[in-house]
Amino acid sequence: MTSRERDLGRDVGPSTEPAPFPLSPRATAWAWRALAARAGVLVHESHAGSKFDTGDDPRAIAADFGATSAEHATGTELATGFESLGLIVRHVASNRELEDAIADGAELVVRRAAPGAVRTLLAAREGTINALDAARMLPPGSPSPFMPGETLPLLLWGADAAVGDSEHVAGGDRDGGGGRDGGGGRDGSGGRGANVYRDSNVDRDGSGGHDGNVDRANTVDRASSADRGSNGNLTNPVDRPGSYDACCGSHDARPVFATQRADGVVVIEADIVTTAALLLSRWEETAAAGVGEEERDVHGRFPAARSLAVRHGFLDRPLVDELALVLRTWLRRLRPKWQPPARRLQVDLSCDLDHLRAFAGPRSAVRTVAHHALRAGRPVRAVRDLRRAVRQATGIQRTDTYRGALVLARMAERAGLAPVTYFVLATGRGEREADYALEEPAVRSLLDCLTARGHRIGVHPGYNTFGRADELAAQRDRLAAALELGRENAPVDARQHYLRFRAPDTWRALAAAGLRSDATLGYSEATGFRCGTCHPYPVFDLEADAHLALVEHPLVVMDVTLRNREHRGPDDARDRILHLAHRCRRVGGTLTLLWHNSSLAGDWRPWRPMLHRTLHELAAMTMHASFDEPRAAGAGRSSADAFANATIDATADATIDPRPDAPADTPPHATSDPTAVPPARRADDVGRTPADRTPRNASS
Repeated sequence: MTSRERDLGRDVGPSTEPAPFPLSPRATAWAWRALAARAGVLVHESHAGSKFDTGDDPRAIAADFGATSAEHATGTELATGFESLGLIVRHVASNRELEDAIADGAELVVRRAAPGAVRTLLAAREGTINALDAARMLPPGSPSPFMPGETLPLLLWGADAAVGDSEHVAGGDRDGGGGRDGGGGRDGSGGRGANVYRDSNVDRDGSGGHDGNVDRANTVDRASSADRGSNGNLTNPVDRPGSYDACCGSHDARPVFATQRADGVVVIEADIVTTAALLLSRWEETAAAGVGEEERDVHGRFPAARSLAVRHGFLDRPLVDELALVLRTWLRRLRPKWQPPARRLQVDLSCDLDHLRAFAGPRSAVRTVAHHALRAGRPVRAVRDLRRAVRQATGIQRTDTYRGALVLARMAERAGLAPVTYFVLATGRGEREADYALEEPAVRSLLDCLTARGHRIGVHPGYNTFGRADELAAQRDRLAAALELGRENAPVDARQHYLRFRAPDTWRALAAAGLRSDATLGYSEATGFRCGTCHPYPVFDLEADAHLALVEHPLVVMDVTLRNREHRGPDDARDRILHLAHRCRRVGGTLTLLWHNSSLAGDWRPWRPMLHRTLHELAAMTMHASFDEPRAAGAGRSSADAFANATIDATADATIDPRPDAPADTPPHATSDPTAVPPARRADDVGRTPADRTPRNASS
């Protein structure tokens, strides 16, 4: 296999035979609750763990989701979340189970995929899963939250999925396109009354179906491509519906998404429950799913190219959340008086404090200055780097890297997106670790400043804590001591250094170390929705069949990914961030945005106006409720632009004072007393970061 093929995700099937997908009754109930939360049935739990939620204690959140032993003992962990609607839901494997469930009073039934369907899906070639026209997945007459012609990829179908001979079928009634007169009758190879949507089964060449009479524009979600040409090999995937394979059904017996029987029972033919459990649990990344060490990268991480989302083109889709939107429309058909809550986009801004110095040390500074002065012929750059080195020698608090943490704080405060969560390395100085120590007065001053301004501090477990719960706990205690907090008040938020993560081992280690919130799960190679969701969710360990007292906050966008892996410039990066924000807004989710303090210094400095502007645009997007009619990509941008243009001052954020009530133009000072600040002094317009620092800035 060529490197190009591997980059594109082709033929990278499991190296070993995967185990059967373990969807127990407990795991099934967890997946049901995830769908209920995203559909708006579980109001509190849908945004649990968000810093904007009134009850944002991760310990309480874990308990709310059934992560306590008391709830295990009482059996409430098997609740599906639909009890508040008086609705009985079931996940059935056969027609016999379907009839039994309906006899027991079930009004919503989802068909279970065949036992080997997940295994087949994991081994499927690129583009071979099916996608349906999203509008045809909704009940007749329902308003659509999707764009016209937008398709939705469906990973798994029920083992006994029907072809639909009911009065109400997704996309219309008998005469509306899939019934006797709709092309799916006796001659449509779907059987009498079959609602066979051949127009949404587009082959790779765009001809579609068997007869090739498909309008390409009506089947491909153009809005989801988002600058396909500038995104490299892995990102900005287009919805590329392919032909069926064994995991999705056959050409001649294509099921409809959902039907409503004459007795009112809704039967969903696609297995959305298993899909939710598969994506949220990250089962595809585990050894049990056939992932060997040789398929991980040099840091032991699961590669994006190996994922279902990249291979089948839905990485920029929060697929679980979008399936829940479809489910919501069917719930409203069952409960016409039920009104789901209107939700707003939330923006969770965070910063990994990997480095506080401009150079690793004096030797690095000398090499960089000499390189630009003598070899590269860049005397201006050499002078700028020399000035940076002199500032660092007089105190790291004078470096633009150090001050970048405070610049980001002020940007967030002005945009109304505070607090920022700062993840701090408690490892001490070392290879692939921090370039600072918590005991340094300047570092203590910075942390005191950030907490005084109301920002949050989390743990950034070091490179060598990978899978080591004891070292994780030690670093958490070390950070708590530096913040002068007791063990009971120690930070509970975490994000792994270098985004090193292995499911489910890392989750287990974090929970064992007393951490209650993780924000690691994003790909370092690609922006998008690694977990298929932009909602925080409680972690479930499928292998152990147990809840973990941990809430996952999926990472959607990272600065280093935009620039170093997707090779974007500032304007292109802004478009990508806003594109993903619109995806999050539609499903009422959270855009988790990671921006390093070092990405506001050196040769990242031209990105500062873009980030400042983008934060204000994101803030404007949070003012409008979600669950409304969709807009085209970029719609509403003018109002956001007007809001941003009225408030942005690209130079006013150059310096920041640690004191919450201080003037805007005073810099931080190396003291543990956050109130002891010298007079104002503006930052110099420093030059670019040395090329040999690129790996340091790309550590996450």
